[in-house]
Amino acid sequence: MSFAPDTLYHLVKHFQQPGIGLVGGHIINPEHRAEGISGQEKAYLERENLIKYQEGVVWGSMMGAFGGCFAVRRACYHPAPAAFLVDDFYITLAVLRDGYQAINELDAMCYEDVSDRLPEEFRRKARISAGNFQNLKEFRALLWPRWRGVAFALWSHKVLRWYTPVLLLVLLAATAGLVATGAGWFFQLALLGQLALPLLMLLDGALRRAGRNSRLLRFITHFYSMNAALLVGYWRYLRGIKTTIWRPTQRFQQG
Repeated sequence: MSFAPDTLYHLVKHFQQPGIGLVGGHIINPEHRAEGISGQEKAYLERENLIKYQEGVVWGSMMGAFGGCFAVRRACYHPAPAAFLVDDFYITLAVLRDGYQAINELDAMCYEDVSDRLPEEFRRKARISAGNFQNLKEFRALLWPRWRGVAFALWSHKVLRWYTPVLLLVLLAATAGLVATGAGWFFQLALLGQLALPLLMLLDGALRRAGRNSRLLRFITHFYSMNAALLVGYWRYLRGIKTTIWRPTQRFQQG
């Protein structure tokens, strides 16, 4: 990771406002390769950056600083407990719980390569997922009342996404149940789609081994793989976190 020359200035300038407790940086990713998942990760992270910026503008409740580039006011800094896996999200939510604002500064630019290997990114996402549920339990009071900016941002941006794989399985079971009880063609078509889309990952893998790449199929692979990682992380959280040792993923390096 590298910073732009004025990154630190743009991070700390907001602390002139006493209500600002944390400022996150703007993560910029380099160009990607077609054969891996770096393109899909880049698209995902760009959207995350924009959502976080807008959360800060509208509510002052940016959901989670990027761990490699953020600044926090000393008065509202709370280190994460040793057993927690995702300390940057813990620090952000602790700031919001103290009543301070958290924002994202697009001019505070830092550059980091994105992961290009699906198995390594799966492992990283599963670990983050387990840590996110630790934080959800710790900061569950922020979920209510739901009309508050902090609660709305946490529900809409994070909690619903974390439970997406569970919701997908519930949707599949409900659709299959409707079809089994004689539902019409619409639900039959919906069930076919829910079963066929994940199978396209096999086609994506076959094309990749043949040296051909489909951007659309890679997005499908990325979507279902990352949701599977969320589900694995949730299961690990339910079973109890066994270790907090972190192994960094290899990043795509431009030659």
